[in-house]
Amino acid sequence: HALALHTYTRKEWEGLQDTVPASPPCRGAGTMA
Repeated sequence: HALALHTYTRKEWEGLQDTVPASPPCRGAGTMA
């Protein structure tokens, strides 16, 4: 699993209201374990 922390202020979040921040790809995504 991947984790992305988007630590915005309330005002910054309001400015990003209709957008979705990109998360990093999972390590080893698309490979068989």
